Amino acid sequence: MIYLSLAQAFVLGELVTGIKAHDLVNVSRSELLDSALNAPQAGFEEDDFYPDFFMKAAVLCSRLALNHPLPDGNKRLAWICLVKFCDLNGFELSVPTVEAVDAILLVASGQFPEPELADWIRERATRR
Repeated sequence: MIYLSLAQAFVLGELVTGIKAHDLVNVSRSELLDSALNAPQAGFEEDDFYPDFFMKAAVLCSRLALNHPLPDGNKRLAWICLVKFCDLNGFELSVPTVEAVDAILLVASGQFPEPELADWIRERATRR
């Protein structure tokens, strides 16, 4: 499993906000970003809290949207990180723009629980 790093997330943040990654580091809540990025890897001893790839993807997207680590662009960051996480792990996420926007708005408002989001991602992801 390949996870996004904090540095990669700041570069993706630059893409969605137009604010240079170096500047984002100084104006963002890095601890919230780091927490969201590490949440899919959570576990205890040999127990992986999220053993399913799609649940990991949902946790990543949800936590990024809900933690609000950036001064702007958190929903866009959540989406682009979800797409990149899928890509890094051999999946292509194909979703029409309107559907993606609707889903991210529900995630950010807390109305799309992570297990349901995982199923939603599973239905729209194809292995490359």
